[in-house]
Amino acid sequence: MTRPADWSPLRGSDPTPGSPDVVAEQARRSGDVAAELRAQVSRLRRIGADEELRGEYADRLRESAEELIGDLQKVERRYARLATALRRWEPQLREGQESADRIRLRARALDDERRTLHSSAGTVGRRELPDDPTPAQQTAFDADQAAAERVRRRLEDIDDELHGLERELGTVEDRVRADGRAVGSEIRDAAADDIEDTTWEDVQGVVVEAWRVVDAFVDEHLHVLRIAM
Repeated sequence: MTRPADWSPLRGSDPTPGSPDVVAEQARRSGDVAAELRAQVSRLRRIGADEELRGEYADRLRESAEELIGDLQKVERRYARLATALRRWEPQLREGQESADRIRLRARALDDERRTLHSSAGTVGRRELPDDPTPAQQTAFDADQAAAERVRRRLEDIDDELHGLERELGTVEDRVRADGRAVGSEIRDAAADDIEDTTWEDVQGVVVEAWRVVDAFVDEHLHVLRIAM
């Protein structure tokens, strides 16, 4: 869903950017890659345990299978950790955005009311009182002054309420950023295994391609994740 573009009078831009739907989709993709890698590990283990293998290359095949299992498990953990982190982040980001959106709507309503009051402010509090007013003139003057005072006080209240909403939004923004930094740190740590992605190009192309998708996702959400990969 498209995020609101106009965040006045509280902000100049969206304080909680990002797409929970995209995060959820990336979590699903990463989980699928992890599941496929686990399936590959199971197949390799069956090869390594196959007592029916005979011939010149049987032992070499078993050794290669065991070596590959270890490396595949490392990469599987990479994607499993990424999927777990993103699954946790998706509801956090969604909740933060929903909270921010509610605050925005309240602020917009207050801003609309403020504009209306400013327009009406020019029509009240301007009545002049004659030197020797009649009771009707005095009553009209007093009512006009009271109306002007109500407008003034309400404008002050609106300013106070908007400042309160700014603080509320700041709290939400800080929480969303903290969640993003935590997930960004987990993504960075998940990528810090001792497997070079280029070594997989001849073995498991899906791993390389999937992590490139992750890189693109991180680039797109860098302003939210607050990390340097």
